[in-house]
Amino acid sequence: MEITDKISGRRDELRIMTDLMGNMQQPMRSTHLLYRTNLSYSQLKKYLSSLLNMGLIEEITNPHRAYSVTDRGRAFLDLVGTDLGQSARITPTLR
Repeated sequence: MEITDKISGRRDELRIMTDLMGNMQQPMRSTHLLYRTNLSYSQLKKYLSSLLNMGLIEEITNPHRAYSVTDRGRAFLDLVGTDLGQSARITPTLR
């Protein structure tokens, strides 16, 4: 993460997707995701659609509509790390 990210408080798309998926380890309703990830409804819809299309999450409709991480999504989180700066597999490069 660059210093400008820390100052502005903005997240890039990868961080938003990993934040969403990190919160979906157990099935979670979209309203709860909305509040936990601090996204607008339109942003949430966009990211959920993208993650569904990539096969990283799945929609569960019984007993209520919820979203959960797939096995493929868990592998993705293991690769990039649920907290991008904390993953043991990713080492920052010095510039």
